[in-house]
Amino acid sequence: MAYDPRTDTGIPTEPVGSLPRPTKLQAAYADYDAGTITKDQLEAEQDEAVRDSISRMEATGSPIVSDGEQRWSSFATYPITDTLAGTGLAPNLAGTGGQYFAIFADGHHRQLPRLTGGPFKYKTFA
Repeated sequence: MAYDPRTDTGIPTEPVGSLPRPTKLQAAYADYDAGTITKDQLEAEQDEAVRDSISRMEATGSPIVSDGEQRWSSFATYPITDTLAGTGLAPNLAGTGGQYFAIFADGHHRQLPRLTGGPFKYKTFA
């Protein structure tokens, strides 16, 4: 009898939520931050990454198929900014001087923007 991880582990699991961003999409985010591509060009790369995520999940027979959150640059900052580098921040948010919320062993980190004036408003909603 063949091993079936969906039933033989005792803990059925499915990947949902954020999937790793393809290299091409990561480059598009960097290019958008640098001002070398437009928002429409970034969105085209996001759409391609979504199609790829859905296609791969369907190919595995996954019972749950999602977009892999390819349109969000970060699980923590998507409602307040377009990219991790801070492009698209609201005028009352500053990208520097914020609070670090994830510091990794290799030295890279993630930082939340700081509020410079109120009221706080989300840029977008999930």
